[in-house]
Amino acid sequence: MATPGSHTPLIIPPFLTPPPPQGARDELATALWALPDAILVDSLRWAGLGHLAPDAASLLRPARAESLSGGEQQRFGGARLKMRCSTQNGVAKPRLLLLDEPTSACEAAFEEALFELIAQEGIGALTIAHADRLEKYHTHQLVLGAARGANAVMPL
Repeated sequence: MATPGSHTPLIIPPFLTPPPPQGARDELATALWALPDAILVDSLRWAGLGHLAPDAASLLRPARAESLSGGEQQRFGGARLKMRCSTQNGVAKPRLLLLDEPTSACEAAFEEALFELIAQEGIGALTIAHADRLEKYHTHQLVLGAARGANAVMPL
């Protein structure tokens, strides 16, 4: 379990698995660190999920991520990243993200906001995606089996 200020690798899945959470607060924070409720609510609103917890009191309302649509689950992962990057959380932000189709079910506005957050925070991102539109958020592309089965890293 991470403690405030410690450095641990971080993978942010689009939704969480057991233990069963008691509400949106548990889904977001997973008891790894204590955050002001305002940061949790702000993170949900930033991701377009303000309806899950319009105020701090509703963070305790029972909620399960698997009941969300695919796009909502992806935005939930973005909310967790936003929360993790908060200067008030006492936990180191991730230095590298491995993103597998992070916005495939989201609208362009959220996609842009997510990659803007990643860039602003100086976080490296390795993105696995089929969508060519994500190239604008990256500097290089790994092409597997490019020539005669060789792999190549190519600038974009």
